[in-house]
Amino acid sequence: RLPARPPRYPRERESFDSHVGLVLDPQAAAESWIEAELDLLLYPERLSRIVAQNASTPKGLSLNELFDAILQTAERNGNQTGPQKEIARAVEKQFLNHLLQLALNRETEPQVNAFAVERVNDLETKWKARSSNDPAELAQNAYLLSQIDQFRRDPNALKLPKPPRLPDGPPTRAGRAMMWAPGWVERWGERDGVCLVCPR
Repeated sequence: RLPARPPRYPRERESFDSHVGLVLDPQAAAESWIEAELDLLLYPERLSRIVAQNASTPKGLSLNELFDAILQTAERNGNQTGPQKEIARAVEKQFLNHLLQLALNRETEPQVNAFAVERVNDLETKWKARSSNDPAELAQNAYLLSQIDQFRRDPNALKLPKPPRLPDGPPTRAGRAMMWAPGWVERWGERDGVCLVCPR
């Protein structure tokens, strides 16, 4: 475990967020990476394209296959260590959050909403039937089902937890081109009207 930052050296944009105070939090770092991956995999416009492509090419990737592949990474077994199981639980939590957001998204293809609602229903049935003597698994189930229950009661009032932020990372210089990490590009893609990521 890395030591805590010394006094007068607070966290900055290149530091991982933490749930545990001053020290490095591996779980929060994993959660920030999980969120970055899910943002890409479950981007609403991308899912709309998958629906359209699967309609014309049934042998192509479907939304259900994509959802199944994500959920496979959230499976727990006896060969995993405690931290590995916690990361798998984080995948499960954050995947559910994305499904709930997709179900409410009115700018995407309605069939994407339909697939998201169907998967939420399937997961609710699965989690209600899941039994375990592990207190962590019991807490996981209770949390997931409570999120779905709040969603059903009043979807617009549901406030999903904000995952830890993925650090922007430092800029790197390569020749005459300046390349920035994605989070930096999004906010600072241009400076004084000059593109910072375009080849010179």
